[in-house]
Amino acid sequence: MKLTSIIKILLFSLLLTATASCNPADAPESEIVNDDVKFALSLDNLSLNDADIRVRHDGANAVKWVYVKTTDLESDADELVYDVVSKELDFAQTIVVMSGNNKSLRLSGLLPKTDYRFIVKAIDDAGNLYGKAYTMLFRTQRDLNVFEENSNWDLKYEGRKEDYSPGTTELVEYDTFVCTSGDEEPYIFAFVKEADYKALEKHPDHKVKLRTFFEQYISSLGVTSWSEAVEKGNSICKEERLRHGDWLLFMVGVDENGELTGLYKQVECLIPEEEPTEDFKKWLGTWEVVGYDEGVPYKFNLTFLSSEANMWYYTIGWELNNVYGIDPAVLPVEVFYDKITGKAYLVSQYVSSAYDSAGAVMDFYFYGTFAYAGANTFLDAENNKLAVLEMTNDSCTEAKATGLEFTIAQAGAQLSFQYSKVIYYMRTLGQGTAISMGHPSFPFTMTKLAE
Repeated sequence: MKLTSIIKILLFSLLLTATASCNPADAPESEIVNDDVKFALSLDNLSLNDADIRVRHDGANAVKWVYVKTTDLESDADELVYDVVSKELDFAQTIVVMSGNNKSLRLSGLLPKTDYRFIVKAIDDAGNLYGKAYTMLFRTQRDLNVFEENSNWDLKYEGRKEDYSPGTTELVEYDTFVCTSGDEEPYIFAFVKEADYKALEKHPDHKVKLRTFFEQYISSLGVTSWSEAVEKGNSICKEERLRHGDWLLFMVGVDENGELTGLYKQVECLIPEEEPTEDFKKWLGTWEVVGYDEGVPYKFNLTFLSSEANMWYYTIGWELNNVYGIDPAVLPVEVFYDKITGKAYLVSQYVSSAYDSAGAVMDFYFYGTFAYAGANTFLDAENNKLAVLEMTNDSCTEAKATGLEFTIAQAGAQLSFQYSKVIYYMRTLGQGTAISMGHPSFPFTMTKLAE
C-alpha cells in the first residue's frame, strides 16, 4: 500500500480576497521523518487569469519540490501529487521540479471566477515524493463586465398596498415585489424606469450597461452594513408608491462586502395608472391664491392638472414675474397628493430647464424658504415636503396652505424650523440664484373658481 493512500490531509481553505497561507506552526508537533519539510503558502496577487503564490519552507535552499494546480477540490492532496508525478496525468500543467525556500510563482492561464487548489510537496533527486502535501485554496477574480442571469431567481410585481411607514403611525402606499430564490446566493432588489435605464449609457454591450447601473445603484443606497442589507432565499420588497409605466426590476448579486457577484435577474414590469378617485378630482381646476408677504398683498391663479392619477398634480401659475423672459406656464410645479388623507403637499423639486440669451442652460428648482439666524434661507435639496394643502369646507371650494415644520441636525442638536414660503431657484454655469419673489408667505388661502 502506498504511503500516500493512508495519509490524512488537513485542507486549509482561504477566501478569495484574503491572504492565503498554510502555517506549519499550526501543525501538531511530531518527529520529523525522512527529512520532512514544512511548507507555508501565501497569495501575493490575484487577477482574472493569474495568481502569484509565495512558497516558503523550513528546509535548506537546495530542497526540491513540485506543485500542482487543479480545480479538483475534493480528492486527497497527496494522491493528486503522486498521480501527476508518477503517472503523468494531465492536470493542465507541466510538472517542474523547483528549489528555493522563498519562491514566488505565477500561475497563468487560469479561468476567471474559478476555485483552484494549489498543492506543493517535497521531492528528492531520485524523483521520490516525501513528507506531507501542503495545500491552499483560492478563487480567481471575475470579469467585472461579465454578468450571468441566475436561473434560480425570479421576481414579480404584487400590486399596491397600504402599510405603516417604519417607526411611525403614518399609513403609506407601497408597491410590493416578491423575490424568489432557489439558492443561497446573496442579492439586493433594484428597480429603474425603463426609459431612464435606456438613457443611462449609450453602449452596445448590455453587460457594460448593467455594470454601470448596478454600481451607481449600489452607491446611491448609502448602505453601512451589507451583511444586513443583502437578502438570501425568498423575500418581499416594498417601495413607496412608484409612478405608472414601464419599469425594469432586478435581483442583483451582491456579497456581504457590497461587491457585485456577477449574478442577476432582470424582469420587465408594467405598473398601471390608477383611475382617478373623486377625492383626487376635487383639487383639479383653477384656484385663486390670496396671501401676504411682509404685509404686501398677493393674489394670483393656480391651476391644478393631473400628472399621475391619485398621486401627483401639475400646478401652473406660480408667480415668476417673467424673470429672464421665462413664462411661468412653462415651469409647472408638481404637487403630491396623499390618497390616504386627501391632502396635497408642495414638494421641493427640479422643475425644468431653459436657455438664456447667451445660450447657457438654466436649471430651475422649486424650494421652500425658512428663517435662520435672522435671515431667510433655503435647503438646496429635492423631494422635501414644504407645505400641506387642506380643504377647509365641506363643498371643497376653500383650502389653506400651511408651511411644515422640520428639523436639522447641527452640532449634535436637533434644530426645529418651519417653511415660510416657496421660491424658484435658478442654477446656471455652476452658480445658483434665488430668482422669484412675489410668493405669499404661509399660511395663505385658496378659493376654487367656477369652471
